[in-house]
Amino acid sequence: MGRPAVVAQGAAFLPGGERVVISGHTPSAGGRLFTYDLSTSALSPISPEGVTSYFNAMVSPDGTQAFATGLDGKLTLYPVEGGEPRIVPGSSKDDIAIRWTADGRALYVLSRAALPARVERVDVATGERQPWLELTPPDPAGVQSIGPVHMSADGKAYVYSYRRKLDQLFVVDGLR
Repeated sequence: MGRPAVVAQGAAFLPGGERVVISGHTPSAGGRLFTYDLSTSALSPISPEGVTSYFNAMVSPDGTQAFATGLDGKLTLYPVEGGEPRIVPGSSKDDIAIRWTADGRALYVLSRAALPARVERVDVATGERQPWLELTPPDPAGVQSIGPVHMSADGKAYVYSYRRKLDQLFVVDGLR
């Protein structure tokens, strides 16, 4: 059996370690979520084309669903074993899912547009949002965006990056 022809952008093991959820694309199709069985090399799509997740923590702790940005730009949950996807209530197109909480009841999300960056805990059943963390670089001058953000499942440990653009202005006198 050959290796799957998928370029992966993110991957997460399912409980038991025999299968993996992959966010990637094939040479003939756009991005989507797949399951890959390590023993049989079977590759099965679980989302439509055009769906991506760049995080390795996309699979729920119980292994039943994976998050990704849906076709409409909103956070969507895809059942790993098949079924109808479900938009996370209360989510917006500005939300970037970081990871599941340890209990699998909520997602940590980063608001794409906010500076300082706000991480919130979004309940996947009710859409209730709770502020969790605010991120500001030590020197915010020139910071254009914050991310990616990676967190532990308990939310106590995190690491983040940011993009900064600094320019220099030179004033010259006496040129002719």
